[in-house]
Amino acid sequence: MQVVFVHGVNTRDNGDSLYQQAVATRDDRLKRLAFGADAKIYSPYWGQFGLPGKALASFPAAKGMVQALGNPKSPPLAENLLALARRDFIELISALSVAAITAAGLSSDEERHSVEDYWMAAVVYAEARGTPGWLANITTEAELAGKLSAEVGMVSKSRSLGTGWLPGLPQFDFHAVAAAEARRVAAGFLAQFLGDALMFFSRRDLSIAVRREIAKHIIVAATAAAVDSGPLVLIGHSMGGAVLQEVLSDPDEVAAIEKQLGRQLVVDLFLSVGTQIGLFAELNMFPTSSGRPSLAVPVKNYWNAYDYTDTLAYLCGPLIKGAVDFEVNTAAGVIESHVAYFQNALFFSRLKTRLKAAGIVS
Repeated sequence: MQVVFVHGVNTRDNGDSLYQQAVATRDDRLKRLAFGADAKIYSPYWGQFGLPGKALASFPAAKGMVQALGNPKSPPLAENLLALARRDFIELISALSVAAITAAGLSSDEERHSVEDYWMAAVVYAEARGTPGWLANITTEAELAGKLSAEVGMVSKSRSLGTGWLPGLPQFDFHAVAAAEARRVAAGFLAQFLGDALMFFSRRDLSIAVRREIAKHIIVAATAAAVDSGPLVLIGHSMGGAVLQEVLSDPDEVAAIEKQLGRQLVVDLFLSVGTQIGLFAELNMFPTSSGRPSLAVPVKNYWNAYDYTDTLAYLCGPLIKGAVDFEVNTAAGVIESHVAYFQNALFFSRLKTRLKAAGIVS
């Protein structure tokens, strides 16, 4: 099993080891929760070709308090955990898994694995039972934490996390986020997103360098897949999906890859996650965007995972021949949802189910 993971925008290696830690954690999670321990994961890095930084002179200076112009203060968006559990138990488990797995990201491997395994088991428990009957007798969040931990631990034989472990869901005041706070939080992210996207489609000298970096890893992975007679999987998150789409839809790029391989390039799975491929295809940004474009290589499975809450994720099915769209509810907020896929136990559980059904993993 050879897996090439192409990251998206706003990914930078600042030399402080945080990028390497994040990649190692994500790769370990992909192996343990989806593709298997024998999977070899390649992570080409192209952040050095994007926007240098977020501290831009074009950012307006803050002007103090922002007047809400008479709009009443809205109630918090987050529900009480008990109310959410009774309304949609699976959504609660999904949301808590993101909070818990994200919080454990920099813990020891043993602790992080324990947390990941617990929430994978919790997802299986929730999907098998729907809304459990015992919720009717729960009156506090502490009781919810204790009962859920005991139930999941008993069914899955995983280590019980006891009480006091339940992560809280964030609460937001709508107007605080919608006014000055939204600008502060989103401006740098959006600037770097636009900078990276514009670089790739308008600065061809830099985008050629990005494509070469990705193609180099595809060649290594495809060569290893042929030796092992195993599947070749390409994953693109966010703009990384668009980068892969451009590489694989350009006949000249594909011909160069196949020349080095000495054979035809065949992809067992192209998995795009939270990407803008469909949008860019609709804007005719790819080499073969006329009509309903297809890739220049055989792709056995083309899956596009998106969260409706993720405002940077678009459908591929209506635009890309052979693409199948799958909606994922990460249960994360508008700002967090774009990066929450790979911290969500429900996402991994359903991905593994699809991988087994397609014969990609056993």
